[in-house]
Amino acid sequence: MRYFPVFIDLDDQKVVVIGGGETAAQKVRLLLKTNARVVVIAPQLTPELRGFAAEGKITAILRKFKPADLDSARLVYATTGNATIDRAISHAAHKLSIPVNVVDDPVACSFITPAIVDRSPVVIAVSTEGAAPVLAREMKSKLEAMLPVNFGALATFAARLRPIVARHMEGTSARRRFWQRFFKSRARKLILDGHEAAAWKITGEEIDASLESANATGRVSLVGVGPGDPDLLTLKAQRLLQEADVIVLDGLVNPDILEYARRDARRLYVGKTPGHEYVKQSGINAVMAREALAGSQVLRLQGGDNLHFARDIEALKPLAQLGIETEIIPGVGSQPLGWLQVPSKKLHTQAVST
Repeated sequence: MRYFPVFIDLDDQKVVVIGGGETAAQKVRLLLKTNARVVVIAPQLTPELRGFAAEGKITAILRKFKPADLDSARLVYATTGNATIDRAISHAAHKLSIPVNVVDDPVACSFITPAIVDRSPVVIAVSTEGAAPVLAREMKSKLEAMLPVNFGALATFAARLRPIVARHMEGTSARRRFWQRFFKSRARKLILDGHEAAAWKITGEEIDASLESANATGRVSLVGVGPGDPDLLTLKAQRLLQEADVIVLDGLVNPDILEYARRDARRLYVGKTPGHEYVKQSGINAVMAREALAGSQVLRLQGGDNLHFARDIEALKPLAQLGIETEIIPGVGSQPLGWLQVPSKKLHTQAVST
């Protein structure tokens, strides 16, 4: 990852666009979705940009660029199409440590503008780091087709609900479990359909139910991750990785698998390391029991198909005896095709996913 994705607050911030053509207009249209103070500098402007200026949406300065134009700017866009001028703008912005974007010149950029799916306040940014903008637009189109136009209403509703949840529920885990249930509840459809009053009623019931189960014991899930390829994770394994508060793992788990996990989930390593005592199954059970009894959703990751080994099933019995809910999610297995009759000695059997 070369470009680190961030969202910048442009509320009442000065953003300078140098150039008055169609490319500048494209950037201005996007910037006008924010509350930025947009300043466009160019000897001539397109009719659209002149219209924006006449309506007071932008400040237009009809002359050539001067380095002093960048004073107090939060962002800069160079869109003149003249490589020499755009590079000079980039140099001036870099000198002042102001993020700058030069259209069609990635080397001169300190930031890039991604393809954006706008369902405010839900905003999705898609970037290929400038390598394939057409591919980014394709991904944007698919996401837009998936999300209702009023999808942002869910986030707006949640923003109003958040202080109520924080006031009534103690602990991060309890609040997280509430939100996981909330976004799968009937309230979701009611909000998207515009029936907020009915949604508030159902949400009140959800809060009451959450308070009753606030001290409930957590859950332990034993998840097989198959041969290690993230693309072979089951859908349920992916979902549990997103829900887990605690992940118990060893060195046999491909690190790429953990990219599907929540960033704030705690990771407890129970594998073999040189110079350290081996963690026995009883010790692993004790760790999982401790975390589950504290109310956490615990995920034990194991390579391969964990149903191939009876000991994995036996390992969960002590947890069930403590009243802890347990489940086993099989992984995709891998086995050699030794039974396959190969007609040529030049061909060899190999392990394949089944």
